[in-house]
Amino acid sequence: MASSVRLLIAAIAVAQVGCILLVDSSPTGDQFSTTCGVADEASACGACMTQSCASQLTACCADTDCRKVLSAIDTCADAGTCIVDTTNAAAAALVKCVDGCSACNAEAATPLDGGLPIACYLNAPYSCNCSTGSSQNATRCDLTTVPNAICCADIGYPSDPNSYCSCQTIKCESYNTGDCTCSPYSNGNATQCNSAWGTCCANDGFCSCGSSSTGCSSLTTPVNDCNLRASVGCSSSQRMVNNCSPTGS
Repeated sequence: MASSVRLLIAAIAVAQVGCILLVDSSPTGDQFSTTCGVADEASACGACMTQSCASQLTACCADTDCRKVLSAIDTCADAGTCIVDTTNAAAAALVKCVDGCSACNAEAATPLDGGLPIACYLNAPYSCNCSTGSSQNATRCDLTTVPNAICCADIGYPSDPNSYCSCQTIKCESYNTGDCTCSPYSNGNATQCNSAWGTCCANDGFCSCGSSSTGCSSLTTPVNDCNLRASVGCSSSQRMVNNCSPTGS
């Protein structure tokens, strides 16, 4: 039986999209096919995604814009829940399939409806901010302009006057107490913050891991990993969105 050679494109897997892109070459070397996998195929959610959503994963890997959301899809495989920008059609199809897996909870990030004029300002590389007012500019402020970001908008944005929206990079911070926290406001001295540090609890825009004999309080939610956008979340007075910019900017 002829065997094929499987090449792992690791640079794409780790540096850009989070998912693993595999290229299979035929024995003759003149035909190629691409398939896309997830980082944690052993988890219940990851296994279902691999078995039931293979065609949607492959289509997303082949789409330049859709590949930007694959790191978010990977959080579903790892933690069972994720929030994904579904502006792209291939991404929307993938999220719909993933959410059909009983072990997965994939949600579409809330799109912004039309409202008042929006002016945005980029504070490269870690944040951008937008507000409603009397003037509008064309500065982009979304998940593509700020790396590893979470975008949070006031509940009334952009319809309410003087409402705000911002995208900020999620960073992690370790403390000499042995605990760690991930949030848009952490100093970034830690590369990760997960269950290896202890119990992880999320609430109101922050996520912390540390030793705790009592677990998470009633005001927080237990999570597996504080590095995830979905785990950190937005404050209770805001909603998570994929774009703070005016439509078409």
